[in-house]
Amino acid sequence: MPDRIGDNVEEHLHEVAVDVVVRTLVEPEEVAEHDRRRYRALFHALIEHGQRTGVFASRVSGDLVADFYLGSVRSLGVWCRPEAEDAPASIGQHYARRLLEGLRADAVGAR
Repeated sequence: MPDRIGDNVEEHLHEVAVDVVVRTLVEPEEVAEHDRRRYRALFHALIEHGQRTGVFASRVSGDLVADFYLGSVRSLGVWCRPEAEDAPASIGQHYARRLLEGLRADAVGAR
């Protein structure tokens, strides 16, 4: 999980959003509390950076978005048992796309 914010904040957030889903589905017992705190801090930093630079809309706080996304991902391990080998990555891509669609400054309903 890269901790430094890259040049393309949207691409970086997408990468981290997919990574946390894949890790949660493939090795849920390995995603320790320390990792969860790091993911949350990184999500928050990326979202806030994107909001400050106008890439993401500022209609919702970075804290709320990070908590919502990571809470949803954490619950995947309870009910989701992907059969196919590539399913965790596919699910991660889907979740990341939805996250970014909601954050984009040009999204419908953005303020």
